[in-house]
Amino acid sequence: MELEIVLINSLTAGKLVASEENKNVGTLSYSIDDSSIVNIDDLEIEKGYEKRNIENELIDAIVELARSNRKIIVAKNSFAKLLLEMNDCYQDVLCVKKINQVIA
Repeated sequence: MELEIVLINSLTAGKLVASEENKNVGTLSYSIDDSSIVNIDDLEIEKGYEKRNIENELIDAIVELARSNRKIIVAKNSFAKLLLEMNDCYQDVLCVKKINQVIA
Protein backbone atom coordinates (compact mmCIF):
# COMPACT_ATOMS: atom_id res chain seq x y z
CA MET A 1 0.00 0.00 0.00
CA GLU A 2 1.66 3.16 -1.19
CA LEU A 3 0.72 6.55 0.19
CA GLU A 4 0.13 9.30 -2.36
CA ILE A 5 -0.03 13.00 -1.46
CA VAL A 6 -1.80 15.37 -3.84
CA LEU A 7 -1.67 19.17 -3.69
CA ILE A 8 -4.92 21.03 -4.33
CA ASN A 9 -4.40 24.79 -4.23
CA SER A 10 -5.41 28.28 -5.22
CA LEU A 11 -3.63 31.60 -4.77
CA THR A 12 -4.72 32.03 -1.13
CA ALA A 13 -5.41 28.51 0.20
CA GLY A 14 -4.99 24.84 -0.44
CA LYS A 15 -4.76 21.38 0.96
CA LEU A 16 -2.55 18.35 0.82
CA VAL A 17 -4.57 15.16 0.60
CA ALA A 18 -3.02 11.82 1.50
CA SER A 19 -4.63 8.82 -0.13
CA GLU A 20 -4.05 5.12 -0.17
CA GLU A 21 -5.78 2.77 -2.59
CA ASN A 22 -8.07 5.64 -3.76
CA LYS A 23 -9.20 6.41 -0.19
CA ASN A 24 -8.45 9.75 1.47
CA VAL A 25 -6.67 9.00 4.74
CA GLY A 26 -5.42 12.44 5.79
CA THR A 27 -5.67 16.13 4.96
CA LEU A 28 -3.58 19.17 5.77
CA SER A 29 -5.38 22.45 5.00
CA TYR A 30 -3.45 25.70 4.69
CA SER A 31 -3.94 29.35 3.85
CA ILE A 32 -1.56 32.05 2.71
CA ASP A 33 -1.65 35.35 4.67
CA ASP A 34 0.78 37.30 2.55
CA SER A 35 3.59 36.59 0.19
CA SER A 36 5.79 34.97 2.84
CA ILE A 37 3.58 33.04 5.30
CA VAL A 38 1.85 29.67 4.99
CA ASN A 39 -0.61 28.98 7.82
CA ILE A 40 -1.38 25.36 8.66
CA ASP A 41 -5.05 25.65 9.53
CA ASP A 42 -5.97 22.01 10.03
CA LEU A 43 -4.40 18.55 10.07
CA GLU A 44 -6.71 15.53 10.12
CA ILE A 45 -6.00 11.83 9.88
CA GLU A 46 -8.88 9.44 9.24
CA LYS A 47 -9.88 7.06 12.00
CA GLY A 48 -7.96 3.81 11.75
CA TYR A 49 -4.94 5.46 10.11
CA GLU A 50 -3.59 7.36 13.13
CA LYS A 51 -0.57 5.14 13.80
CA ARG A 52 0.72 5.10 10.22
CA ASN A 53 2.81 8.33 10.36
CA ILE A 54 0.64 9.92 7.68
CA GLU A 55 0.73 13.18 9.63
CA ASN A 56 4.53 13.25 9.25
CA GLU A 57 4.25 12.71 5.50
CA LEU A 58 1.84 15.65 5.24
CA ILE A 59 4.10 17.85 7.38
CA ASP A 60 7.08 16.90 5.19
CA ALA A 61 5.08 17.86 2.10
CA ILE A 62 4.05 21.31 3.44
CA VAL A 63 7.63 21.97 4.59
CA GLU A 64 8.92 21.09 1.12
CA LEU A 65 6.29 23.40 -0.41
CA ALA A 66 7.30 26.24 1.94
CA ARG A 67 11.01 25.79 1.26
CA SER A 68 10.59 25.68 -2.50
CA ASN A 69 8.54 28.90 -2.41
CA ARG A 70 10.72 30.64 0.21
CA LYS A 71 7.91 30.90 2.76
CA ILE A 72 7.73 30.39 6.50
CA ILE A 73 5.12 28.29 8.28
CA VAL A 74 2.79 29.35 11.07
CA ALA A 75 1.01 26.34 12.57
CA LYS A 76 -2.43 27.38 13.81
CA ASN A 77 -3.28 23.72 14.35
CA SER A 78 -1.84 22.54 17.68
CA PHE A 79 -1.03 19.02 16.47
CA ALA A 80 0.84 20.35 13.42
CA LYS A 81 2.64 22.87 15.63
CA LEU A 82 3.80 20.10 17.97
CA LEU A 83 5.09 17.98 15.07
CA LEU A 84 6.99 20.93 13.60
CA GLU A 85 8.51 22.01 16.91
CA MET A 86 9.64 18.47 17.79
CA ASN A 87 11.77 18.09 14.66
CA ASP A 88 14.93 20.19 14.35
CA CYS A 89 15.05 19.81 10.57
CA TYR A 90 11.93 22.02 10.24
CA GLN A 91 13.31 24.99 12.19
CA ASP A 92 14.37 26.87 9.05
CA VAL A 93 10.74 27.29 7.95
CA LEU A 94 8.97 27.43 11.32
CA CYS A 95 7.88 30.88 12.44
CA VAL A 96 8.28 31.22 16.17
CA LYS A 97 7.00 34.43 17.69
CA LYS A 98 9.13 35.42 20.62
CA ILE A 99 7.73 37.54 23.39
CA ASN A 100 10.19 39.75 25.17
CA GLN A 101 9.53 39.95 28.86
CA VAL A 102 10.37 43.16 30.63
CA ILE A 103 11.14 42.79 34.30
CA ALA A 104 10.42 45.97 36.21
